[in-house]
Amino acid sequence: MPDSQPADDVDPVRFVWTCLRVHRDVQAVREAVDAIERGLDWLPVANYALAHKVIPQLYRGLRCLPVDAVPNALLTQFAVLQADIEAFNSRKTGALGTVATEFADAGITGVAYKGPVVALTAYGSLAGRQFADLDWLVAEHDVAAAREVLRGLGYYHLRKSLTWEETWRLGEPVELELDLHWRLGPQRPFQYWISFAFDAAAAISRAQTILLDDGTPVPAFSAEDALIAQSQTTLKNGFNTALAQMRWVCDIDGLVCNQPPDWRVMLNRAREGHCLRPLLLCLAVSARTLRTPLPDDVARLTARDTVVGKLAETVINNFLRGAPAAEYATSSKLRIAASLQDRLGDRLPYWSAAAAAMFAPTERDRQFIALPDGLQRLYYVVRPVRLMRDWFKDKSNQAPR
Repeated sequence: MPDSQPADDVDPVRFVWTCLRVHRDVQAVREAVDAIERGLDWLPVANYALAHKVIPQLYRGLRCLPVDAVPNALLTQFAVLQADIEAFNSRKTGALGTVATEFADAGITGVAYKGPVVALTAYGSLAGRQFADLDWLVAEHDVAAAREVLRGLGYYHLRKSLTWEETWRLGEPVELELDLHWRLGPQRPFQYWISFAFDAAAAISRAQTILLDDGTPVPAFSAEDALIAQSQTTLKNGFNTALAQMRWVCDIDGLVCNQPPDWRVMLNRAREGHCLRPLLLCLAVSARTLRTPLPDDVARLTARDTVVGKLAETVINNFLRGAPAAEYATSSKLRIAASLQDRLGDRLPYWSAAAAAMFAPTERDRQFIALPDGLQRLYYVVRPVRLMRDWFKDKSNQAPR
């Protein structure tokens, strides 16, 4: 990347967030130019975009700035990366068109979502975002037929212990992965995955049709269902390295701005599916980072939910302000999953599992005291003692001397 003389008061992360909205916000253009003039360090900007997989979105933003604002060497490197992404996306999208045609010929009802579909609906171009695999949601009664179609296309089944989706692969070495879903997530609490009672069959019946670049029709979620599904995608298995990236926030922002939903209809569907809080959390994070425009009543709804506010700050501070953070401990993921449930009854299994995970013995407990094989269960007693010892030790180390 080009040499620079960075200024300490210019936040490269906030600069990236600003550039992610310059295509729709004149004020953002002025803010970005001001940051550059004050001595922006371009290296952390590039590193952040790579870590959070927002190269296409940032490249679009940089090209909206005045022609002399961005170093040519940087734009050239981004152009090379963008070309690679476009070529990759084109290959994957060709496979999507083939599956769409075969599913339609077999009378299989469903929708494609995530990946290329979000690229088209949220950004207006297949080159608008990075993606890795394909996702199809089919009606549950069509799962067997969908499997047969995939086998006929040369895909083979990769076994997974999930009750709502399975993965299919094409080629050796692997050329493509396709996740076949019959629900968007578990209907009941499952490990630290967020349970999701949204009516997938109804969403399929409301599908719209989008066209790929070659004119192939592909069924996709309606605007309202797309945002609900995208919030589930973003949060489905807690906050971890793979999912807590800025690209997911960009998707929410792009869907709101480029495919505006009927807000009343969408909120009612989220309530009926007991998934309102995950939707509000994604909207809140998008509004706070990218200034996504929300209707006043929706903004008030997100502001009134104190849990949404706290979780939004957690996502922003722990995951989005730098490189994606390391994975949370299982107990933390379970507590987050519990807090994202709309109903109290749905939170209880997560709290119970979180308590069990918190007190499950670890290697540190075994190093604290060695017990014979016949007394291993006593580590459940040893663990709280060890944790208390560590807590007092930390407190004594922090005390002024």
